[in-house]
Amino acid sequence: MNYWELREDAIDYLYSISQVYLYRIKDKRSMPLKQYGFTWHKKGYTGPRELWSNLDDAKREEIRQSYKIINSAPSGVLIFHPFRLTKDGMRQYSQYVDLETNAGRKPLKKWDWIREQKNIEDLIFYSPHFHFVGFMSWIEKQKKGDPWIYKVIEEKTTDKGRKVSQLDGPSLYRVINYLLTHTGTLKDRPNVHSYVYTGNVCNSNGPTETSIEFEDYEGDITQGSTLGDKIPQTSMEKKALKNKCRWCEKHGKKGKLWYIGQNTTAFFDAHSIPEDLDNSEKIIMVKKLDMPSYIILHIIEIIRMRMGKPPPIDYKEYIIDGV
Repeated sequence: MNYWELREDAIDYLYSISQVYLYRIKDKRSMPLKQYGFTWHKKGYTGPRELWSNLDDAKREEIRQSYKIINSAPSGVLIFHPFRLTKDGMRQYSQYVDLETNAGRKPLKKWDWIREQKNIEDLIFYSPHFHFVGFMSWIEKQKKGDPWIYKVIEEKTTDKGRKVSQLDGPSLYRVINYLLTHTGTLKDRPNVHSYVYTGNVCNSNGPTETSIEFEDYEGDITQGSTLGDKIPQTSMEKKALKNKCRWCEKHGKKGKLWYIGQNTTAFFDAHSIPEDLDNSEKIIMVKKLDMPSYIILHIIEIIRMRMGKPPPIDYKEYIIDGV
């Protein structure tokens, strides 16, 4: 696979192991679904999306008569790593850590140490993989023979004894900060990030809960749907709904989600920021906008990328007063 195929495969796999929920419709007959691999969970059945996809159309339509079907979307960020340390690289780094620790010094982080070595090519090998940080809802344990290997960060134990990932703000920052210290980028492709958003926080990479709902459902969408009465009829209407910026719509602005260049141009146009304005002046204007800080930071990062500058290294530089 090339990079694009590998990334698409990783996103598809995230969706395949995310959950589909089948909530019992009141006053409708109950149907036992354990025989299809689903598990009873609180008020209905749940299971990996592939279980639902493997059912034939007739069986799915029959189930819809008794259950409301809701797909979850893995929402977060997918970070690309092209390399891993060789066994010899791990051995040398462990020796270095022991020496520094015994001498009372704080050793460098693994990838900071790697970048200081003259024989870096001998210490790493090509092993492309992704790290996903985000919300996956309830997922099944890893199964033998799965095409991708995954593990869940477990930090908290619930009252029922189940471990779940519960990262607070500082912990989440440390995890993502570390993952971004050794990402890979594509040569001669300055507009391609080393990370991609998925699900309900994505730009146009991967479907949201809304797009999953109208793409997966063949009949009338059930009452209580996130689509309401705005059911798209044509392919163009579906495309327009998927690319609509929900935050812009809520705040009376016109905005669409598309590729990074078009998206940024549309953003400047929507907020009356001249495209030919100096980049440093654009940053000042963007910081003054009344909108969520994550959107502001994303635009600032794009502007800095165009200026040939990296994003701020210090976390405090990402804090914007009054936003």
